[in-house]
Amino acid sequence: MFSLSAANRRRRSFAAISLRSLATASDNLTDRSTRASSSGIRGHDPGEATIETAERELAEEAGQQAREWAFLTRIYPAIGFADEVMDIWLCKGLSPVAQRLDEGERLQLHWVDLSSLLQALLCHQLADVKTQIACLWLCRMHEGLLAWPRFHPASYWKANPPI
Repeated sequence: MFSLSAANRRRRSFAAISLRSLATASDNLTDRSTRASSSGIRGHDPGEATIETAERELAEEAGQQAREWAFLTRIYPAIGFADEVMDIWLCKGLSPVAQRLDEGERLQLHWVDLSSLLQALLCHQLADVKTQIACLWLCRMHEGLLAWPRFHPASYWKANPPI
């Protein structure tokens, strides 16, 4: 399995795209989230490495843990009027853990194939910017136009931050 996690440093936000098969990119896990309120939402905790934020969010929101991680990119989703920073991670070797959603938070997790995910993006049905960015990166890598990043256990990234 293969997953994408976005670690948001200002407020909690998570997007997951999980590929069941790295070779064929056949099935992807995406989420649709709704929150009754933004109160109590936390993001990057003080002293928490971005990989730790990604690990925590993957467990809390998707109910998954990962064996290995790869840094994909850093984005500034609201540059010009907010100081939000997001690091986008890929991970593989997923296994289920207890999902821990916040009160009032609801997620619908869906397995879709990569072509369906790209079609949703092109038909303006995928409004979340971090998921759009991840989708485009994944498509380019799957097509062989970009190299796949190197994967390491989270402990590697804690000792060797990507940025």
